[in-house]
Amino acid sequence: PKGRMYYFDKNGFNVNFNMNVIVETERGLQLGTVVKENKEIEENSLVSPLKNVVRIASKYDLKQHAKNLKDSEYAYERAKY
Repeated sequence: PKGRMYYFDKNGFNVNFNMNVIVETERGLQLGTVVKENKEIEENSLVSPLKNVVRIASKYDLKQHAKNLKDSEYAYERAKY
């Protein structure tokens, strides 16, 4: 709902709709949510190779993500003054 949709190679993981995953991006590892069911894409239709799902997100990953969001909101509020 708040971000863009990107495609990733499921890298052998069994991922399903609404599952949280850790993915490899140009900005490092990021938390993502699966928003579409698995789909085969012809390799010649890709602009660049797909990056991988690194792992299924753990409870620790979700807690760390929530902390990071809270910290960034705090920093944003402090920067306004």
